[in-house]
Amino acid sequence: MRQLKIDNYSKNIFMMNFKYEILAAKDGYIVDSVNINIQEDGSCLVYHGDHLLHVSKSKLFIYSFLITENGRSNKIDMKSIDSIDVQ
Repeated sequence: MRQLKIDNYSKNIFMMNFKYEILAAKDGYIVDSVNINIQEDGSCLVYHGDHLLHVSKSKLFIYSFLITENGRSNKIDMKSIDSIDVQ
């Protein structure tokens, strides 16, 4: 069964986190999404403030996370910041 977590990103945009995929929605429409290409046991996406964390058993990937609101062209902007090996 999929786990769903909903967060407010801004006054107009909310995010739905399905563990392996995050959808950004505005006015009832999906505006963009991000997902994990490699879905292994214990891996997930975690939204934490201005960052998106991709957590797995062996590594933690950290991305900057921003949803740009430009009228009709809302989209998710991500940049890799760091990765940490987990022992």
